[in-house]
Amino acid sequence: MPREGSAADGSRAQLRRVADRLPSPFREELSELLRDSGGEELRFRCGQPMLMRCRGRWRRGKTRLTAELLGEMLTQFCQGALYAHRDTLVEGYVTLTDGCRVGVCGRAVTEDGRVVGVRDVRSLCVRLPAPIPQSVREAAERIMPLLEEDGNCRSVLLCGPPGAGKTTLLRAMAEGLSRSPNPRQTVVVDSRCELTPMLVPAEGCLDILTAYPRSIGIEIALRTMAAEVILCDEIGSAEDAAAILGAQACGVPIIATVHGERWDTLSRRPMLAPLFKTDTFGVCVELLRRPGESGFAMEIIRLWEP
Repeated sequence: MPREGSAADGSRAQLRRVADRLPSPFREELSELLRDSGGEELRFRCGQPMLMRCRGRWRRGKTRLTAELLGEMLTQFCQGALYAHRDTLVEGYVTLTDGCRVGVCGRAVTEDGRVVGVRDVRSLCVRLPAPIPQSVREAAERIMPLLEEDGNCRSVLLCGPPGAGKTTLLRAMAEGLSRSPNPRQTVVVDSRCELTPMLVPAEGCLDILTAYPRSIGIEIALRTMAAEVILCDEIGSAEDAAAILGAQACGVPIIATVHGERWDTLSRRPMLAPLFKTDTFGVCVELLRRPGESGFAMEIIRLWEP
């Protein structure tokens, strides 16, 4: 098992890399905020000071942002090549090389009802991928045996609000399933390029499909990578549901995350309802963020009894 590091130290290191891309004086302000603690999220809004969230609480900078500074920041985050990130920019985000996701809010440029560009950027949201705490590894150890309880192949759904720890738990399960003593052929479909920088395929039976749409990635994992378990983040479309049903029919369980606090409300979403009606998910893990505290609250809900 990988050695446990300090989550605060990890977030500080990531934030320092982010700070290196910020124009002055925000670089200095972020360095000042980092003297006391690490952070989880940064917010940059036009006309307002920078905000940093740490354990559910917000700390404020001093200098107010301008539209010009926001545009400069986005260019820096894209390493001067906005065109290279066009496909994700139209979906509202840019992913940095170390897995940090930058949400982008501005005016959409549309053609025939499709978003083809973004201009007049008004705010940026930098989300930091958290190191995996020991408590999350222990939670993953509790969940993994449920994939094939009593010999039945059942998929697992991880749900919760933003910031509850869904992606961190998904990474912990990818590491645990793919490594000794009983490794399984594990494939991660990393559509948003957020999981890849934090996973080390060389240390286990782990393959990563980066930037593939989830439905296509799941199909490739089944047909060409001989996956024994497939993990993906933030499902929600009809195509996602159809691909997951196909994997379940092939006897390959899926571990997926979705935004939402309770499984019973998710089961009424039109795009996800077929997965619940067919008992595809045997278990739903509900995560709840606890403001001001580290870690998360977890409840395992059995949707299907063996």
